[in-house]
Amino acid sequence: MSRLTTLLDGRHVVKLVLGAALRSLNRFLAQGHEDRFAHVRALCRPLLLGLVLLGVPGCSRDKTMDVLWASNPIDDNGLAKNPVWAGMRRTGQAPAPCGVCPCGSQDPAAWRSARDCTDALVETNSSLECFGHWNWLPVQYEGILTWGGHSNSWYDDDDYYMEAKRADRSLETASRDGLHLEFDSEETVDYWDDTSTWWDDFHHHYVDDNDQAAAGRINGKDAILIGLLGLDSQHDVHSELNPVFAMFVHVNTDPANDQWAFFVKNWGNEGYCGDNEEYLDAVRQNTIKIRIPHPGASAYTLKQNVYVYGDDEDERNQQSWSYQVVPDGALLTFNMRDPSKQVGFTGDLTFTWSDKGTPVVIKGDEKPAGEALLPSSRGSDDGDAKLKARLQRLSPADQRLLTQQLRNLSQHPRPTAKVGTLSTSSVEAPPTKPPGAYPTNENLVHSVKNPAHLARKAKTREFVLSFLQARGIK
Repeated sequence: MSRLTTLLDGRHVVKLVLGAALRSLNRFLAQGHEDRFAHVRALCRPLLLGLVLLGVPGCSRDKTMDVLWASNPIDDNGLAKNPVWAGMRRTGQAPAPCGVCPCGSQDPAAWRSARDCTDALVETNSSLECFGHWNWLPVQYEGILTWGGHSNSWYDDDDYYMEAKRADRSLETASRDGLHLEFDSEETVDYWDDTSTWWDDFHHHYVDDNDQAAAGRINGKDAILIGLLGLDSQHDVHSELNPVFAMFVHVNTDPANDQWAFFVKNWGNEGYCGDNEEYLDAVRQNTIKIRIPHPGASAYTLKQNVYVYGDDEDERNQQSWSYQVVPDGALLTFNMRDPSKQVGFTGDLTFTWSDKGTPVVIKGDEKPAGEALLPSSRGSDDGDAKLKARLQRLSPADQRLLTQQLRNLSQHPRPTAKVGTLSTSSVEAPPTKPPGAYPTNENLVHSVKNPAHLARKAKTREFVLSFLQARGIK
């Protein structure tokens, strides 16, 4: 049976068997009722075999781009943790989506009906300019980071992007080395000025300098991530977490000064080709939990530098967070507002563990000693190529001036410090894995039109065009 299913899709085998049953039935009807018992026996044999095949593991084979549970399957939010594509589990190789899915189609029904694509109810997100994304479900993912870049805010989506890599290549696709990550700087780092956090420093003293500086600051660090798993249609159809909802970067692994730089939000757009906001709904009443691992730990002290942010100051200040000791680490709980309020957290957490254990370091690809960690390649830019060409004709002085003036267009309230509290309640048991091979929490994310985001894009474009016109660049 296993040899057969390596050659043929199990569903196809069942179709062949049931087809034989129908042909036998047709012969029975065509020949009348003579020797009816022989035909009944001939009919029943393939029908029975077909029903048996449907119940045999492997005969109803998972489709290549189905998402399957991993060995440590679920996080404290009930999300799939480090899941794997069915094609990767079957072959040991990262799958090539367009080899099995109708990548030329934007219709989710076409993807689901394709013979070996996916049985998931994929959701799409696009913009007026381009089709962008097929989305599966929110997941938690752990990996090693490699910087990609910061896309241009004048003609592109202003996103930070990078890759997360694991030794097992979980969720990677064939066209990209690593799982791609993206989040909009206008929904994150642009709010965090004057917080003296790691992210504030990374934004202004590394990313704004150049990609090499940013890569030197973040490459090789392990991270815990929550994001919306999908495929990007614009760049070689690779897998990604976009938007990233939560990101915890392990910036210092000294047990006496174990530092994590983080942000948490439950909303986000998908860039130039994904205007809709993706709302992370109904995750335990708008709470997000993150477990910081430290084997052997039973106690710790915590230094915190945490802020709440967002344009609605009343809503953001109603957020709260807590921490508690759990076996082998710490459990953080962030009490969010409704995703439509578009508020969140950022900050630094520094643990001093009282035991002799060492922090977990996620296993990524090994780098030879002395090898430079260069920025990852995103491929061709998104955005308006014609507008980009016009902007490149500006003098360096005018480019700096335009950058400053665009920053002045978007003024945000200063973040507010938010002190976490030590929870003394009993540790809530993690959710149990639902039955079945597939994670089934697609309904935790909803795609919502965002007029404010579209208005901000239009305002930026109008300002840039006016700036160019004033300098005679047409």
